[in-house]
Amino acid sequence: MSQRSTRLHVSFFLFHYQIPVRGGSHDHAREGSGTLRDDLYTDSPGRRSLEPKDEIVARFDTERAVRMVEQGLIAYSRKTAQVPPIQNFRFEASNGECCIKSAYVDGAATFAVKVSSGFYNNPAAGLPSNDGLVILFSAKTGAPVALLQDEGWLTCVRTAIAGQRVARALAPREVHGIGITGTGVQARLQLEYLRAVTSCRDVHVWEPNAERRLHFLQTTCRCSGSRFMLTSPQKALQSIQI
Repeated sequence: MSQRSTRLHVSFFLFHYQIPVRGGSHDHAREGSGTLRDDLYTDSPGRRSLEPKDEIVARFDTERAVRMVEQGLIAYSRKTAQVPPIQNFRFEASNGECCIKSAYVDGAATFAVKVSSGFYNNPAAGLPSNDGLVILFSAKTGAPVALLQDEGWLTCVRTAIAGQRVARALAPREVHGIGITGTGVQARLQLEYLRAVTSCRDVHVWEPNAERRLHFLQTTCRCSGSRFMLTSPQKALQSIQI
């Protein structure tokens, strides 16, 4: 496992110690003084929380999620987080894979375990390629306290947020082109989250599959406000800074 993937991995789980929600009964929880809090979920006897995807999406607080991913990266750099090795499964017959990831922040009330799958023949059958869930456990008793049935949605958002934070920290001051390879979920999400850190709207896209390329242009161009140029990876590298 590379250092980069480890950092993104731990930032994901620090992000999940609290679902970044807006309003409702969970809104009392706030992070403070640059530290993570996980008092949304406790090990109260008999208490279990089940969070379905539609509830997570409806209550999602983007600004708070960004702050929490940043805090996750900081905790990892300060060596105040435990991040065990990732477990990986490959399913060659069905063109699938699954990984199990976990993390704990020193002093936190909970630790997290995520199961994330990618089965890449699924779209042909009308099914999403990604799925998964996250389970939170009490760091005091080991009891499960919450099941986040996000179906892989939080993983996709976390990846886009991490891309945004990297661009904010490392991209040049002037950006005249954004490059995207492929036209999947991350192509759309990375563009969406980059809007907060750059005013550039010139996007160079490479997608070898004509059908996917057309679908991306028809669906994304209309709502993104960006100018799209189809190109090759070699040509894109001459015109992009992100």
